[in-house]
Amino acid sequence: MHETCERFLRAARELDFEAAAVRDAAPPAPAYPELAPLPDGFYIRLTRRGRRPFWCWYAPGERSGLPLLAVSPGYRAELLRWPRELAKRFCVLAVSPLGYFTPSGPDERRKVRGAWPVLHDTALGGEDTYEEWILDAMTAVRWACEAGGADADRLVFAGCSQGGGMSLVLGGVYQGRCAAVCADEPFLTGFSGERLDEVIEFAAAGAACPVVSYAQAAQRLAVADPLRYASRLTCPVLIAAGELDGECPPWTVEMMARALPGPKQYVVFPGRRHGYSAAFYRTMTDFLNELSL
Repeated sequence: MHETCERFLRAARELDFEAAAVRDAAPPAPAYPELAPLPDGFYIRLTRRGRRPFWCWYAPGERSGLPLLAVSPGYRAELLRWPRELAKRFCVLAVSPLGYFTPSGPDERRKVRGAWPVLHDTALGGEDTYEEWILDAMTAVRWACEAGGADADRLVFAGCSQGGGMSLVLGGVYQGRCAAVCADEPFLTGFSGERLDEVIEFAAAGAACPVVSYAQAAQRLAVADPLRYASRLTCPVLIAAGELDGECPPWTVEMMARALPGPKQYVVFPGRRHGYSAAFYRTMTDFLNELSL
């Protein structure tokens, strides 16, 4: 994936985008309500040339120059605030690429057959692919480092489900600048390989027919498959699974953990099904506190 990562990095440096702060809208919901209070922040509306706007929530931290903690959303595209404890040590950027979420809530017009189309478009030949998702996320990281006061050489990526998988991808793309990744139940793992048949069947449900071959689908999905980036993840990685998770089965998370070449902590939470967990947040906080960032 080295050439793909270089292409992403080059595109992120060269792309044109517009940014506007929105400070009078109601804040997004908390990721972990039981762990309030939440940090103050504001919305950022970002628009890449030729693309629709997308939104972020930014908590700039207690001072300039703190590491950036970039939080990726789950498959529901939620834009979530995280507890204040991490905002004391990081500039926290919550991202919702592709314009799925707005300060007024989810943009239901973007759904196809009742679901956000990013996985379907990637697997079946559409336009709102994970490649565009990644470029939106990288645009947000660039904004946070150039205009938001975050340290561009100390990036931390975190998220649950799709957010966990894409945090691993972004950590691989930013090899050398990524200080750590915290991936909870990383969705997308093995989607371009071991789980390809399952993904194609899911993506094609309700569609007339796939418009790309299996080989092309695998190539398009590889952009978002964390396993393809494993060799580049030499930074410390926390990776977690839920014992009863049917969407991101523990065997896929263990497969990813085994492929990581750098320092890693692999955790399986007994009795846990798929979704956000305060237990993971506490584990992540301890993990990050032990690192010298």
